[in-house]
Amino acid sequence: EVFSPKYYAGSELFPSLGDLLLDTISIFLICVFLFKKFTQIRIRFIPNLNLLLRLIISVVLLSVIFILFYFSFNIIRSLIVNSNLIFDLNNIFNLNFYSIIGLFNVSFILLTFFLLSYIIAETVFILCMKKLIYYFIALFAGLICMGFINLFYGFIDWYFFLAVVVFLVSVGLYLKRDLQRFTMQAIIFYIALFSIISTYCFSKYNTYKEKEKRKILAWQMSIEKDPIAEYMFEDVKQKIISDTIIENNISSENSDETFISERIQQNYLNGYWSRYNIQITLCKPDQMRIIKPENIIIGCDSFFTGMISNIGLSTINPDMFFLNNGTGRNSYIAKVPFYKTKTDSVAYANLYIELYSRLFSKDLGYPELLIDKDIKINRDIYNYSYVKYYNNELVLQYGKYYYSMNADSYKLPKSEYSFFEKAGFSHLYYSINNNTSLIISKKSETLLDVIAPFSYIFLLYCLFVLMFQYVLHFPIKRKEINFNFKARVQLYMVSILVISFVVIGASGFYYIINLYNKKNVDNVSEKAHSVLIEIESKLSNMEHITIDSKDNIAELLTKFSNIFFTDINLYTPDGLLIASSRPQVFEEGMISKRMNTEAFNEISLNKKTLYIHNENIGKLKYLSVYVPLRNNNNFLLGYLNLPYFAKQSELHKEISTFFIAFININVMLTALAIIIALLVANHITKPLKLIREKLSQIKLGKKNEKIEWTHHDEIGSLIGEYNRMVDEIANSAELLAKSERESAWREMAKQVAHEIKNPLTPMKLSIQYLQKSWDEKTPDWDKRLKSFTLTMIEQIEALSKIASEFSDFAKTPKANNENIDLIGLLESSVAIFQDNKKFINITKPESGECIVFADRTQILRVFNNLLKNSVQATDAIENMRIDIVLSKENAKYLIKFSDNGVGISDEQKEKIFSPNFTTKTGGTGLGLAMVKSIVESYNGKIWFESEAGKGSTFMLELPAVDFTAKRILHD
Repeated sequence: EVFSPKYYAGSELFPSLGDLLLDTISIFLICVFLFKKFTQIRIRFIPNLNLLLRLIISVVLLSVIFILFYFSFNIIRSLIVNSNLIFDLNNIFNLNFYSIIGLFNVSFILLTFFLLSYIIAETVFILCMKKLIYYFIALFAGLICMGFINLFYGFIDWYFFLAVVVFLVSVGLYLKRDLQRFTMQAIIFYIALFSIISTYCFSKYNTYKEKEKRKILAWQMSIEKDPIAEYMFEDVKQKIISDTIIENNISSENSDETFISERIQQNYLNGYWSRYNIQITLCKPDQMRIIKPENIIIGCDSFFTGMISNIGLSTINPDMFFLNNGTGRNSYIAKVPFYKTKTDSVAYANLYIELYSRLFSKDLGYPELLIDKDIKINRDIYNYSYVKYYNNELVLQYGKYYYSMNADSYKLPKSEYSFFEKAGFSHLYYSINNNTSLIISKKSETLLDVIAPFSYIFLLYCLFVLMFQYVLHFPIKRKEINFNFKARVQLYMVSILVISFVVIGASGFYYIINLYNKKNVDNVSEKAHSVLIEIESKLSNMEHITIDSKDNIAELLTKFSNIFFTDINLYTPDGLLIASSRPQVFEEGMISKRMNTEAFNEISLNKKTLYIHNENIGKLKYLSVYVPLRNNNNFLLGYLNLPYFAKQSELHKEISTFFIAFININVMLTALAIIIALLVANHITKPLKLIREKLSQIKLGKKNEKIEWTHHDEIGSLIGEYNRMVDEIANSAELLAKSERESAWREMAKQVAHEIKNPLTPMKLSIQYLQKSWDEKTPDWDKRLKSFTLTMIEQIEALSKIASEFSDFAKTPKANNENIDLIGLLESSVAIFQDNKKFINITKPESGECIVFADRTQILRVFNNLLKNSVQATDAIENMRIDIVLSKENAKYLIKFSDNGVGISDEQKEKIFSPNFTTKTGGTGLGLAMVKSIVESYNGKIWFESEAGKGSTFMLELPAVDFTAKRILHD
């Protein structure tokens, strides 16, 4: 049936509910594939277009989203309007299996629209060079175009139009924030947005569908018949014909029409037929009738035949006719012919039974059980109030709405159909003809009724997205699911509310069912006592019930059944059925004519004065109450039984009303709790966050701020400890700084003294030798003076060099940064050290230039120092080799200086970048320390790998200049 047009047929493309489901799933999976693949497309795949062309394409693509939205919601409209599916989310018990499939269709359609629209919007955003201003310009232009089209053609509801605008604006703002990843807040926002759109959609299209259905119902009621009566009459006719007492009375010359009428009404037209006023007329050939008040004499058969011919309409029973007499009530005339033999074609007598509906409410109980399931009964009317007017005067009324006695008081337009609102009800006026009109009314939906399904839809879409998260693989940010302290506080608060929601909901559900059952028990108990009092007053003088009184008792039960609107059965003290207001169910064998065994045991053997329990006929369950019936002498006459058919629809409606209110309140409370949890968590974590920030800002040698906190609580104790720590750190930092300064001065003094001491010793010896030569008046005094002068100048230059190196280390010159090519700089540095004895190899990248933003002199100084170290390390090696490899990794350049020299021992590795450490016999040990300082000043880093006796590799990493990104930004 899912693949038949029984429940839905929208078009040739969607001929059934199953076809629509398969189509939407297929399109959804294609969109998932596109969605997952499209996010992998990079900017370089977008063609290099000018700005105007980009904006034009963007406007076209954004207009496509409006068209997609129109087609998506047109399918949803078709699914609601062109189907027999129930989408009344205010009463979830009305939903069936096919309604659930329909809701899944809606979910697939909306999710497909979201994926396609997001892909298009992301394309537009990239076309607009990721600039929000260009995106909004394209969106504004698209809105103007689509707005004018919508103004003239009205292809989309303006509320839907506004919803698309909100969606596209939110997508633009989101894409500006993060092109690659969804946040949990973004997913919830989109689910909420589409839930609001769906709520409006269901309300609008369900209202439209209900009004159209009400029009059809009005037309049906204008010629409404009673299919139950039409079906049941065939059985009644056969019983009347088979009744020999009636047949003998009719065939006699002195037929008693009153006796025949009473017997038929008591035995065959009771129970369900009590809703009609019944008149039975016996017509024999040549019998004449006087028609009053005109006093017209006419043949009996001719009179009824003429009535049938003039205003009679055929029914499913060939001998029963509906009278279209304009009274606004169901009226029938039925013919029961009597033949002398079965082969006769002409009846010797005809019974004409006239049925005119009474004005009382629809029965509860058995009647529909007596009807074949293939007979279609319009039960929709029970959900409405209605009134019929004949010549503007009220002739028939049903329901909870109280109508005016005169139709003119409504001042309605003279049209066939018209809707109007009055007294909180939506009314449909239908003009049947010039004399007859009909009003069908339904309670108007309030704003709460309209927005009530939002919670159900929101939860449905949440579950739907959760189900397909594995397929969709939304790239949710990891930080969104990290349960830090704040997130745990929020989670605990919301979890407590959700658990409370489940517990209270289950308790409320249990309470409503118990309350409803108790109310039904109280109702049936009260009704049983009322019926018992009335029947006891009628039968109090009887000593016992005889078979002769059975018919009178049946008539009495029927009378009270109409008064109390309940079926009544009477059993003998032995548990056998005496009479019933609804004998058909016993005659059809639906219920045994013996009293229920359990009830008989409780009320007869255990002597209970009232017993209520559940009984069933097939799948129909109902309450049944039993009470003993006694006369004035307290003698047991029998047992009264009242079956009570509680309306399950009322219970379902009460439960749905409770759950709608409960879920909506709890959704609002959950949202409020989340907001409160955010505020509370922020309030609780604010001092912790403050402490964290202050701790991250703590630096030795600087003044660290304390935190002011006036509350004497756990946080106050923690902050007090922090403030105490700040004081201790300040004292310790001062002592440490003093100690480090003294230590640094000592080390520096030792190093400077050591470096200065080296040239002072030869200077001292040279002076002593010169003094001795002067005293001894040596003949080569001039030669020795010249040698002395050269030695002193050399040593003084050495001292000057030492002073310059210490000065350079203490203060790095101000950098003059510019774009420099590392390849050219390396080649320039290698040229200084390259000769026939040294082999230095450079490996360069194929991409061409390697540009960094730095000071040329400082980077050259770094290269010279590293090359000098490599050359010195390989001086003693016969086949010396130095390899320099320049490569690009990510957005950085990596330069490797490898040699096959003596290497660095494990003891020396930890001190290699220390300012006063060197592995050479000469030098200050400041070179590598200076190299490290320069590299780190450009956000780079330097490290090395070495093995003693096998060589060393120093690796240098510097950030590259990305000209490609700059060109894209410029475009």
